[in-house]
Amino acid sequence: MLPRQSGFSLLEALVVLALAALLTTASTPLVKPILEEARLRSEARILAETIEELSKTAQFSGTRTALAITTSGFQAYRKSVSGIPFLSRKFEHGVTADRTTTLTLSPSGAVSPESIVLRRENRRCMLTVALRGRVHVVC
Repeated sequence: MLPRQSGFSLLEALVVLALAALLTTASTPLVKPILEEARLRSEARILAETIEELSKTAQFSGTRTALAITTSGFQAYRKSVSGIPFLSRKFEHGVTADRTTTLTLSPSGAVSPESIVLRRENRRCMLTVALRGRVHVVC
């Protein structure tokens, strides 16, 4: 008598692979908007944390700091928007700001109140900068 073979047949393995491919294809359109939202939120969080950190740094060091936000990224300068920036970052994942603006962070902790809108495709996040450097993000 021949020993019984254990395992899957080639046909069974192909059926499982076909089902996995079908499920992957069907779920891709559902996952894409979630990824877009996460990428936009990530960029908004990075900008908000940068503003709050620069506000604290300006207070601690006693030096005024300027943050220039362009449609493609942001740069931080000591004292005013001139010279070489000490921090520079481009927005990633196709995220853009709706306009160019400059925030001035003073040693007293005061920041010019501002609203900044970041966009990616048909989604947007609004960052509201309060007088004392706190940033509220709504996506």
